[in-house]
Amino acid sequence: TFKLSNTDYRKQYLYDTSLSVAMAVAGTFIVSTLTLYLSFTHILLLYIPIVLVLAVVRGLFASLLAALVASAAIVAFFIPNPFNFTFSNGEKWLSLLLLLCIAGVVGGQTTKARRLATQANRQACEMQLLYQLVEEIGNIESPEQQLQLIAEKIIHIFHRWGAIMCSFFIFTSEGEIALRADAPLSGDRPELYPGEQSLMLLTMRDKKMQILHDAQHVDITSGNHYVRFPSGELSEEHYICLIPLFRGKSAIGVLRFVTTKESSLIDKKDPASKFFQVFLDQAMSVIERTQLRAEKLRAETWRETDALRASLVHSVSHDLRTPLATIMMAASTLYQICKDQGNSTMESSAFKIEREATRLDHLVGNLLDMSQIEGNALSIDTVVYPIDSLIYETVEQMESVLQNRVKLYIPENLPPVEIEPTRIKQVLRNLLENAIRHTPSACPIEIRAHLEHEQLVVCVRDEGPGIAQSDIEHIFDKFYHVKKRKDNTSQFPGSGLGLGLAICRGLIEAHHGRIWADNHSEGGAIFSFSLPVK
Repeated sequence: TFKLSNTDYRKQYLYDTSLSVAMAVAGTFIVSTLTLYLSFTHILLLYIPIVLVLAVVRGLFASLLAALVASAAIVAFFIPNPFNFTFSNGEKWLSLLLLLCIAGVVGGQTTKARRLATQANRQACEMQLLYQLVEEIGNIESPEQQLQLIAEKIIHIFHRWGAIMCSFFIFTSEGEIALRADAPLSGDRPELYPGEQSLMLLTMRDKKMQILHDAQHVDITSGNHYVRFPSGELSEEHYICLIPLFRGKSAIGVLRFVTTKESSLIDKKDPASKFFQVFLDQAMSVIERTQLRAEKLRAETWRETDALRASLVHSVSHDLRTPLATIMMAASTLYQICKDQGNSTMESSAFKIEREATRLDHLVGNLLDMSQIEGNALSIDTVVYPIDSLIYETVEQMESVLQNRVKLYIPENLPPVEIEPTRIKQVLRNLLENAIRHTPSACPIEIRAHLEHEQLVVCVRDEGPGIAQSDIEHIFDKFYHVKKRKDNTSQFPGSGLGLGLAICRGLIEAHHGRIWADNHSEGGAIFSFSLPVK
């Protein structure tokens, strides 16, 4: 049992005072009946058992008080002319001083022993309660039920020290405060008063306990964080304490704790408050485990979904490649036959079939590439290759869609780079197709290359409307689409799958390079990538 409140101390001192005075008076009465048969030394010895008993049973204060009352009684009734400084009186005063010393020494030692015993008993009780709490928490799987158990335990154990209501509010990922557990003694659900939720956010931000006193209105700007309790619900004898719950530097919730004004639980120096903090540590551990479990579950779900999607894409892409190859071959043969026969209608239809099948094959190839990039299964076989030759070859291969729109600014003294030519051609092709898709057909396209800090930088610039600032950060994300321009007359109809730029980033990073996008100062967008020169 812990005697921790101010009321307990007052009662204890009042009881010790009454008992000490009563025993000293009773001893004086007994001694007075025997005074004719006892010497002064015997009278003094009769008081010593009283002092020793009080020292053992009640401690230092009671023994000293009894010794003082006994000394006063001896001076008043058993020492004739006590203030005459004679040798006999001096011996008697010395004996009284010895009585006080005995009371002080014995009382001090017994008080220390009692304090250590009480402390050991308290620690044993705390350990037993914590063991029971941890054991009961271990038998519950639901985090909400675990918090509910902790709240009920707090009320059950600490209600004698002023605990009235206990509620756990958790800061959710959506930025809101949500109730997760509560244990009011009355059985009523906690109801937040005006302004409390804002003060909870303030408590989490400052990581300091807020005590809500009785006031007319909440005024956060004034710095006096008080709230008016509606009449009949909580009297002026109660506080609402908002205690932050956090681990390290991260705030994870708030404990809303209603106590009496006499409660010692908000005094950090009080032993009950320290034990109360241990319960809060258990609550924080439960909340932290819950958040870690949720994050782990989300990560595992994401990994499983990503693996399933990659497997599905890889399987479907391979299944599409075979019929697409057949369609393209048949369309090419049909186109050649119709061209030889002079059937312009069938020739046009066969050309469209071949063109769309080729486009679909390109999209399937992008899906396969993206699947390999995300699965870290992309293999790069590098050779030393001149970048200027690669740019010229790519532009020549795309001449049918570029239609002389490209202007090349390639220095003659560029060093060769260690790359896989097919992959870098794919990057350049995707950047050119992206420029064509998102700019009007009349806009020219520039390709520049230069050496910068042992990095070979290639830039593809168009003179279109540019990129919105909100798109620049995400433009290389997979399946990301920028807003379609109304003036676009692209030769690539539709917006594609949104994989081209994501594949560019994966391929460039596989070559230990970097790719980025920005708006040119004179208008239009500019896509750049760099490759290390070895």
